[in-house]
Amino acid sequence: MVSSNLGEAVIKVNQDVNIFTLELDESSVIDYPVKAGRQAYLVQIEGKSNINGIILNERDAMEIVEEDIKIKAEVLSHFIIVEMKKA
Repeated sequence: MVSSNLGEAVIKVNQDVNIFTLELDESSVIDYPVKAGRQAYLVQIEGKSNINGIILNERDAMEIVEEDIKIKAEVLSHFIIVEMKKA
């Protein structure tokens, strides 16, 4: 959706950031790698999911630092992930 000028997204910004939206059907699983020196903020916009063993409900959020993200949707779920250089 959004990336730095060096990224591949359609929308470019002058920051070292990538922004993704994601919708998963119930019981769907996806892995998102977070590289060394990077961090991500994940917001559970709708639904309920298991994120790295932690249950997030609608409007919950979490920070993930240098750790891959494993998302399992408990119900139909919608997310936004903001990935950037580690602060």
